[in-house]
Amino acid sequence: MLWHRRKKTDRVTREECAEASKALHKAEDDLQDAKDQNQEINQVVTKVARYGEENNFAEMIRQAFGGTAR
Repeated sequence: MLWHRRKKTDRVTREECAEASKALHKAEDDLQDAKDQNQEINQVVTKVARYGEENNFAEMIRQAFGGTAR
Protein backbone atom coordinates (compact mmCIF):
# COMPACT_ATOMS: atom_id res chain seq x y z
CA MET A 1 0.00 0.00 0.00
CA LEU A 2 1.86 2.96 -1.28
CA TRP A 3 -0.83 5.52 -0.56
CA HIS A 4 0.21 5.73 3.11
CA ARG A 5 3.58 7.10 2.20
CA ARG A 6 4.15 10.82 2.24
CA LYS A 7 6.28 12.81 -0.07
CA LYS A 8 9.37 14.30 1.46
CA THR A 9 7.98 17.78 0.77
CA ASP A 10 4.88 17.05 2.90
CA ARG A 11 6.85 16.55 6.11
CA VAL A 12 6.98 19.34 8.63
CA THR A 13 10.47 20.65 9.24
CA ARG A 14 11.89 21.45 12.65
CA GLU A 15 12.13 25.11 11.71
CA GLU A 16 8.42 25.22 10.96
CA CYS A 17 7.64 23.54 14.29
CA ALA A 18 9.84 26.00 16.17
CA GLU A 19 8.24 28.95 14.38
CA ALA A 20 4.74 27.66 15.13
CA SER A 21 5.66 27.08 18.77
CA LYS A 22 6.98 30.65 19.11
CA ALA A 23 3.83 32.02 17.50
CA LEU A 24 1.66 29.99 19.87
CA HIS A 25 3.50 31.25 22.95
CA LYS A 26 3.29 34.84 21.72
CA ALA A 27 -0.44 34.50 21.09
CA GLU A 28 -0.98 33.06 24.58
CA ASP A 29 1.00 35.94 26.13
CA ASP A 30 -0.99 38.50 24.12
CA LEU A 31 -4.25 36.88 25.22
CA GLN A 32 -3.24 37.06 28.88
CA ASP A 33 -2.24 40.72 28.50
CA ALA A 34 -5.62 41.49 26.94
CA LYS A 35 -7.42 39.72 29.79
CA ASP A 36 -5.43 41.71 32.34
CA GLN A 37 -6.21 44.99 30.57
CA ASN A 38 -9.89 44.06 30.40
CA GLN A 39 -10.03 43.66 34.19
CA GLU A 40 -8.36 47.04 34.70
CA ILE A 41 -10.75 48.73 32.26
CA ASN A 42 -13.78 47.16 33.94
CA GLN A 43 -12.60 48.40 37.35
CA VAL A 44 -12.15 51.96 36.06
CA VAL A 45 -15.54 52.00 34.33
CA THR A 46 -17.26 50.70 37.46
CA LYS A 47 -15.55 53.33 39.59
CA VAL A 48 -16.48 56.16 37.19
CA ALA A 49 -20.09 54.97 37.04
CA ARG A 50 -20.25 54.93 40.83
CA TYR A 51 -18.81 58.45 41.01
CA GLY A 52 -21.41 59.59 38.50
CA GLU A 53 -24.21 58.15 40.61
CA GLU A 54 -22.87 59.62 43.85
CA ASN A 55 -21.96 63.06 42.49
CA ASN A 56 -24.91 64.26 40.46
CA PHE A 57 -24.24 67.96 41.08
CA ALA A 58 -25.11 69.05 37.56
CA GLU A 59 -28.57 67.52 37.85
CA MET A 60 -29.11 69.06 41.28
CA ILE A 61 -28.09 72.52 40.04
CA ARG A 62 -30.36 72.19 37.00
CA GLN A 63 -33.29 71.31 39.24
CA ALA A 64 -32.48 74.12 41.69
CA PHE A 65 -32.60 76.72 38.91
CA GLY A 66 -35.81 75.33 37.49
CA GLY A 67 -34.34 73.62 34.43
CA THR A 68 -35.83 70.59 32.81
CA ALA A 69 -34.81 67.18 34.05
CA ARG A 70 -33.31 64.72 31.63
